[in-house]
Amino acid sequence: MAIPVFDNIKFIDENGLLTPEWRAILQDLFQTLQARFSDEGLVMPSQSVSNINLLNNSDDGALVYDETTNLPKIRVNGVWQTLNFSPSPITLPVSIADGGTGQTTQQTAINALTGTQVNKYYLRSDGTNASLSPLNVADFSGVVGISNGGTGQSTQQLAINALAGAATNSYFLRGDGTNVSMSAIQTTDLPYTTPIQLTFDTTINGTGLSIGVPYQYQSTASSIITLTIIGGITLRNPPVLNGSTATIGFNNNDVFTLTRYGDGTILIT
Repeated sequence: MAIPVFDNIKFIDENGLLTPEWRAILQDLFQTLQARFSDEGLVMPSQSVSNINLLNNSDDGALVYDETTNLPKIRVNGVWQTLNFSPSPITLPVSIADGGTGQTTQQTAINALTGTQVNKYYLRSDGTNASLSPLNVADFSGVVGISNGGTGQSTQQLAINALAGAATNSYFLRGDGTNVSMSAIQTTDLPYTTPIQLTFDTTINGTGLSIGVPYQYQSTASSIITLTIIGGITLRNPPVLNGSTATIGFNNNDVFTLTRYGDGTILIT
């Protein structure tokens, strides 16, 4: 539709009738409106790109069809912006390439945006991009507590102490079939079930005894025999001391137990 120029065009003639010029203008206007307005929608006015650039007085929100590019334009902040639909026509769901997620639910949408799903991976940024990855030690500050799978400590020794529990001298890590804890060596845990039989006077070097292992000795002699312990030992309950030597007298069937501790002392029971 050509935009008419109304200068010096009479609207009514001398007989009070509509002039032929205005009859043609109104007829063309209504024919155009009838062609562009229908139950199926509104056909935007069509102009060449050069003419659109001259439409400087249009309000924001105005629409026009650019017949040069075959794309619609809208007036935004005083500037004609091209509405570019790609792909054409728009398909649903909108793909990631077109600014969507390509999915139809919240869960599948976040899955599509975060990438391949791996159990126990977390969304983590490297300063440039975000992706799913496992947690790293560098992601934590301080120490990880036992309740979170750590030790709550920052050195090897403190860590093993924390996991073992109370660090009691000459105690050992022992399992009871359910839990592991620190405890003294139990006689029933030792490979032998009967005391070492002695039939004559015997000398033992105390430094040769394994730490924490109770050694049992029993006299089978008909008379008193002696068990002498040497090696610069220190007894926890010395019965007889001769310098660095301990002497124990045995009667028939008497049983003594020697236990060496980590501090070098020996307990006689």
